[in-house]
Amino acid sequence: DTKHPVAIKLMNESAAPADEHRKRFFREADVGRQLSPPAVVRIEDYGDSDGTLYLTMEFIEGKTVRAWI
Repeated sequence: DTKHPVAIKLMNESAAPADEHRKRFFREADVGRQLSPPAVVRIEDYGDSDGTLYLTMEFIEGKTVRAWI
């Protein structure tokens, strides 16, 4: 098992997921894990940690989205 940096995305707590939003989040994360085109960041894992939904994604070195905007 090789350790490497990842990017973590958390669901905003103010948008507390209702059951339907939660199902959609996990469905989209599952589909995202199956994609592998070169222009799409790879989703490595996803889940729920004490009620906070998260994604871990491949870490890409470079500018932040905020810097690009």
